[in-house]
Amino acid sequence: MSVTSQHAFSEKVALVTDITSADGRATAMQLALCGAFVIGVRPFGAVATAEVETMRELGTLAIAAEESDSGEAGIEQVIEVVNEAFGRLDLLLNCTDPFGLKIDQSRPFQNLLEKLTESVFLYSTKCKRLMDSRPSPRIVNLFYGSNGLKSAEDAGLNASSGAILELTKSLPEYLGRPYRVNGVRVSRCDLDNDESIDRESLLRKPLGIDADDVARAVMYLFSSESKALNGNVLEIS
Repeated sequence: MSVTSQHAFSEKVALVTDITSADGRATAMQLALCGAFVIGVRPFGAVATAEVETMRELGTLAIAAEESDSGEAGIEQVIEVVNEAFGRLDLLLNCTDPFGLKIDQSRPFQNLLEKLTESVFLYSTKCKRLMDSRPSPRIVNLFYGSNGLKSAEDAGLNASSGAILELTKSLPEYLGRPYRVNGVRVSRCDLDNDESIDRESLLRKPLGIDADDVARAVMYLFSSESKALNGNVLEIS
């Protein structure tokens, strides 16, 4: 990323909807290093982390917000934190990391599809009132898929991935100019045949890919270097 692009993040207000996930955390750190004001969200039920304090140590204003309720109520609480702290929002990263979700094992397909897709739609539409006045509002949807289909969770993950992909394509028209909405889709490796791999490997990245690589893709889509892209999805697989 060019120096000009990095300077362009200075004093931008950025909301990262899951700072407890590795990719959300890495992107929040990159935004902080580039001078953005970062609001990191702890999703409903997720374990508290120390990443916000780490960003403060870098000399960047950062605050934590928490979804103390599930669904729409929790998202409204987060948006109110952003409104009270800054009264505006420039950048929105919708993280859909299923690691931190409490998945209802009696209906894993429906549960994943509903929770992940609903989060993207609600954050994107409800943040609109804080982004409408900004000159270059940008949204990036970070989502995941499975290379195989061997369980109801794989099916739910891929169904949500397809739904979020279509949302990414349609949100630019729904939100109107000057919004830019793009996405990054990460496909996990097929490790189902390895009995040593537990459920936390659900989002194991492709070989050679780590959270910083995902963060760089997100930062590119947030930057002015991607100004020709709208409704597009970068694939990491």
